[in-house]
Amino acid sequence: MIGPSPDEHEDLSQLLSEVPEKLADDQARGFLLAGEQLLFQQMGLDVAAEARAPFKDVLAGISRRRVVAKARRGGKGSSLTEASFRHRWQRMSEYLSDLVHFALRSLLLKVQHPERMHDLRSASAKTPAVAMIEYLAYQEVAAMHQNRAFRLQMAFQALFPHDEVLVRALRQVDRRQVDGWRDLYSAILEDRGLHLRPGVTVEDLTLALHLAGQAVAFRAVLGQAESRDKYVKAIDHVTGTTFLAEFALAILVGFIDPGDRRTLRQAAGAILGDELPADGEAPPCPHTRKT
Repeated sequence: MIGPSPDEHEDLSQLLSEVPEKLADDQARGFLLAGEQLLFQQMGLDVAAEARAPFKDVLAGISRRRVVAKARRGGKGSSLTEASFRHRWQRMSEYLSDLVHFALRSLLLKVQHPERMHDLRSASAKTPAVAMIEYLAYQEVAAMHQNRAFRLQMAFQALFPHDEVLVRALRQVDRRQVDGWRDLYSAILEDRGLHLRPGVTVEDLTLALHLAGQAVAFRAVLGQAESRDKYVKAIDHVTGTTFLAEFALAILVGFIDPGDRRTLRQAAGAILGDELPADGEAPPCPHTRKT
């Protein structure tokens, strides 16, 4: 499993809130790396994962003693002691709070756009955008599928929706991702002279594409070994395709105004054979419509 590549020079003070900034140092990093490895083992995300613990016991195996022992085995020497651990986190709850942010750092610190996304922005209108979107969709799903932090995000979100520490971290992840992609989408629309339908914004478009990408990546986690025919459209590494491409194209076709100035609801009504309301008139309610 490919996970985030720890950067020894990354500024931990941007992630950690439970220790003074001066103590967000290499020793803190050593303890957090050790805890992260234990966390991945407990969640069954480690390459050599042992028997998976029940979900209710996910954090039970991450004790101060185990973290320190694993950190010392990591080659940092005798400086990684329980005393130095306690000097940074007096309570395990504080350490676990920072550990969650640390484990999600690849999603929190920066938005990883697919490598050719900048080509889509700088390309001329004659460049085959559809083929590039299909390629970028595959890159995005493949990257999320391989990212352990994304799997942690999905698991945490599903299992601990009422944990304030986790919810705060997950909201930060979501906000950073949406904001990063929104700025890029806005620039691409402007560069290509495209306009959105009345009533929808670039934030709406970004959120729709963001949720679509997460949904497809989540589906891809189910795997394809037993029933390849059922899940092949989520992501196919052989052909380099993903269902997100069709998903994204459908969203773009719906959100981008081809010149008819219809709202999304009106455009859908025209396609589905509904009667279009007059300008300024509220659409008929399904419960009051005469049959």
